[in-house]
Amino acid sequence: MSQQRVLVTGGSGEIGTAIVDRLHEAGYLVDFTYHSAEAAAEQLSEKLGGTQPGGGPRSFRCDLSDLAAVERLCDEIADREYYGLVHAAGVASDAIVAAIAVEPALRAMAVNFWAYVLLSKQLIRGMARRRSGRILAVSSVAASRGNRGNAVYASSKAAIEAFNRVFVQEYGGRGVTINAVAPGFVATKMIAHLPDLDERVRMAVPAGRCAEPAEIAQAVCFLASPEAGYINGQVIIVDGGLSATMGAR
Repeated sequence: MSQQRVLVTGGSGEIGTAIVDRLHEAGYLVDFTYHSAEAAAEQLSEKLGGTQPGGGPRSFRCDLSDLAAVERLCDEIADREYYGLVHAAGVASDAIVAAIAVEPALRAMAVNFWAYVLLSKQLIRGMARRRSGRILAVSSVAASRGNRGNAVYASSKAAIEAFNRVFVQEYGGRGVTINAVAPGFVATKMIAHLPDLDERVRMAVPAGRCAEPAEIAQAVCFLASPEAGYINGQVIIVDGGLSATMGAR
């Protein structure tokens, strides 16, 4: 089994935890970040063998909306050799354009986009020097599919995809692949509050259901694998057919 190290942001969230679990099962050493879900982070650390000093798996508490804290995290991980980065952290920001508030919008952009940029900047030099690496971000079909009230969140995910298109031009020839996975509806707390969710999903998604976090994790794990070495600069959509439709069926 591989003993390459991967850093997963948002590891205590539902999608993040599924990604950590799947990568761990595949044999990677998995470090992860979390913010406030301390109990979930401790449980996940125990599953990985406990947070260990030195070369073992570690968890890092970090508020990714605080970019100064992200820069401190970059300093903290500078001496750790990473094969992969998976940016799974994300926050929602729901408001119609006329009601957008600056503070939550900036927070969403910081967590969803800027934290990814800063961590990529920190890790890419080592990956390029070793001519081996995987950089992955969890985007969203919202990046390319208009949805009322979703302007800030969609913009943050579209920024990831635009960033990756340039990023791969700079480092795709140095043994590093840079991709995104774009889910549609996923069965998490982030969308559980939506009114008439089951009916909306049934009408909009050919598969007739939300994805499970493990299904997103499986796509991420494949893109991290040696078999995915020629997939570069891509957005892999995992949405049950949502983006293939013209609207409600």
